[in-house]
Amino acid sequence: MGPHQIKYALERGHKVSIFTRGKTIPNVNTNVFGEEEHLVGYRENNLSALENRKWNVVIDNSGRNVEWTRKTPQLLKDSCDFYIYTSSTGVYFPYTKANLNEENKVLLKVPETLEDEMLKMEYDYGVMKANSEQETIKAFGKERSLLI
Repeated sequence: MGPHQIKYALERGHKVSIFTRGKTIPNVNTNVFGEEEHLVGYRENNLSALENRKWNVVIDNSGRNVEWTRKTPQLLKDSCDFYIYTSSTGVYFPYTKANLNEENKVLLKVPETLEDEMLKMEYDYGVMKANSEQETIKAFGKERSLLI
């Protein structure tokens, strides 16, 4: 998803910074690879490349750990105007029911009585995404955040 967003933004004249571990080179949209600013770090334990910087918008596509999505928005809340968090329909688990919409409550905790390990993994993912959404809103407020 990221390489497509980068290409789209660059084609529209935006300046783009990306924050990655610096270990993977994209194999799509390679014609624009290198036009963006590369900031290297790791969400788990090295956000220093994001410090003392300013951005109009941050798009968080890699929030797959609640601690990451607590630290990053907290660090950037005064350095960024708007924060977009890419979430999942898994926040509404089970997400296959009819008439699902944003008015449904999100699942913030895995049921304690759950014994099926495969089902528990599906719940874990949705719960992590739902709690990450909450961390985004805590840092940026509803008026400065978008959950996709």
